[in-house]
Amino acid sequence: GQVKPSPGAVAAAVAKEELRLRPLAGSNVRFDKEIPAGLPGVALDPAPLQAVLGHLMENAVEACPQGGVVRVSARP
Repeated sequence: GQVKPSPGAVAAAVAKEELRLRPLAGSNVRFDKEIPAGLPGVALDPAPLQAVLGHLMENAVEACPQGGVVRVSARP
């Protein structure tokens, strides 16, 4: 099928993935997010964006078995 891009928010995708990964991360992994409040939306299919962010964030969590910080930032 054809993808119809719609405005998507990077901050929303990151927040959803943080919620999904929080149980896997445990209490010794902290998530630092640097996403400006006024970050403009992007025209995209939100599912692939969330999948890519999710894989990257999950890899970062798995790379911190002793704990650490997972940083996610976005800029216009």
